[in-house]
Amino acid sequence: MAIIGVLLASWHHSKTKDLYENASHRKFGLVLLALVCFRCIYEIIQHFTCKSKPLAGSFERLPQDIGSEESANSSNTWDCTTPRDDSFSTMDDARARDEFSEHEKIVEPPSSRLHEIKRVLVSLSAALFMVMIYVQVLLGIATYCGLFTDHEIFNGLAHWIKASIFLLYGIWVFMRYLGYGSRRGHAWNSSLKRYTSAETIECALIFTYGISNLFLERLGHSDEPISHTDIQHMSIAAMFACAGCIGLLLESQSVQDILHRSEQSSSKRSRTKTTNVLPAIVVFFTGLLMSQHNQDSQFATDLHKTWGYYFCIASVFRLLTYCLTFLAPSSSTSSRPPSEVLVSFTLIAGAIVFMMSARDAAQVLEYYHIDLMFAISLSVAGALAIMVWTMYIMILKGLHARP
Repeated sequence: MAIIGVLLASWHHSKTKDLYENASHRKFGLVLLALVCFRCIYEIIQHFTCKSKPLAGSFERLPQDIGSEESANSSNTWDCTTPRDDSFSTMDDARARDEFSEHEKIVEPPSSRLHEIKRVLVSLSAALFMVMIYVQVLLGIATYCGLFTDHEIFNGLAHWIKASIFLLYGIWVFMRYLGYGSRRGHAWNSSLKRYTSAETIECALIFTYGISNLFLERLGHSDEPISHTDIQHMSIAAMFACAGCIGLLLESQSVQDILHRSEQSSSKRSRTKTTNVLPAIVVFFTGLLMSQHNQDSQFATDLHKTWGYYFCIASVFRLLTYCLTFLAPSSSTSSRPPSEVLVSFTLIAGAIVFMMSARDAAQVLEYYHIDLMFAISLSVAGALAIMVWTMYIMILKGLHARP
């Protein structure tokens, strides 16, 4: 499919005039195609390599008597293993351990760590491909519409990068609702001490976003005097940084132990599920502030109001999730509050309108006399389409997961 797309794009490029010189869309697409081809070749080689070798378990029986006949006849088949599940243990491993006697040792294969590293790298590369494809789609939209040329690139980057963060955040919320990360303590009704909580990840992203924006807010006009608009934007960045810092401290078990040092047997307390409202507060006030952000035209102001209201609604639904999990906690292994679907939808829809509110994009919409209803309709349809695609990916992941 990727090769067919490149061939059609090359044919279209040869028949039309280049209206966007030095665009990154074509160059980035060739790099992405090369990486996809390399990944496909690797998967084909890996498939036939694993198919040609007998599969074995993850452990081998090693008796105390090294010179025994069983030890001499044992075979080493650690070269190719099947992918493991995210759970803490499997039934096969537990059954194998029960079969071992007291005089036998369980020896982990020397290459098991390499296989684990390879599995992590493959997972990271798959996630990286998703992000690169998303970037390529955005570059294609900007190239097709002729957006963000010359100095306008800074305004476009500011809006689209920030909007992409909220869009990916909404996708992650929906994936979490579908059960992604539940075995790592990301379920709403459980928290595992050995894993980082979902609220810690959210607060870390909020903190990083705020710190980076404090230094990048003046990018592109650093030689100009500081205006009240710059102060407004930097105050929003400071809100993100401070709220993220507070959220990280609230999620820290060490800080919790210090705050509850006066309680008896605090050292024996297990980690409890905390209700961290800082992410919801940040999203709410971001939407509230942007809904009052006046622009050069009324249409651009209405666009900012629209995605600001979207974010406010998302934070309200997140607070509803906190109420559901706190007042009526679920006893199931992985709680899925229905309000999180609405949180994901409003975040994704708001992010789409956020992208439309960039100065160049708003001017293009105004030039073609497009009203606000178009932006709202497109955001709703686009958000639902992205959620359908996300659910399709999660279904494929579930089909290929090891039971």
